[in-house]
Amino acid sequence: MAKYKDLYRAAELTADYEKLVAWQALSRSAKQALYAQHKKGTARMNLRRVPGYIRIFGSASGLVVIQKRIPSSISQPATEADAEPLVTTLINVVTPERASVVVPNDTGVNILPNIKKFKFAKLSLISVLGQAQATGRVIGVGYTKINTETVSTPFGRGTATETYAAAIAAIKASTAYTGFTNLTPPTGTQATNRIVIYPEVETA
Repeated sequence: MAKYKDLYRAAELTADYEKLVAWQALSRSAKQALYAQHKKGTARMNLRRVPGYIRIFGSASGLVVIQKRIPSSISQPATEADAEPLVTTLINVVTPERASVVVPNDTGVNILPNIKKFKFAKLSLISVLGQAQATGRVIGVGYTKINTETVSTPFGRGTATETYAAAIAAIKASTAYTGFTNLTPPTGTQATNRIVIYPEVETA
């Protein structure tokens, strides 16, 4: 049996349902045109990347290194000026040793070219820029949209003997990590900066 509070919302829900049905009835081109008009968040950054070397965690010896392009510590493109301080923070969080531009020269090191079916451990910085009110394109309901900028990098061992658990513990204990996550959000914004870490995965 429906509760009274559900019955009171019947008219509202019926109206929203009709909007949803009308949206589903649109052609793909019509949906794409409406989507293009929808207010988007911050555009994805087009970072400058350079050849890097990642010591993978999945190697028992820590001497297997896979080549992978990583965000550059040198100046980013003029169109991505906002990315530069974020990339600097990103490098400080993972440390240059865990995503190195220097070719490892350890005895017995095995350097492999970029292997497409391999998912490196990845760390992403999500910087909150502010928030604004937006309207859903399907039902037209207003909501709060958080505007963010995100930069990411693959990473691996800092040394041939560092484990994944030790690397994560060191990263989370660093001043770069705590300094970024503890930054005061923009005035009027409830969301805060976040750092997301994805584990290494070898796919079939």
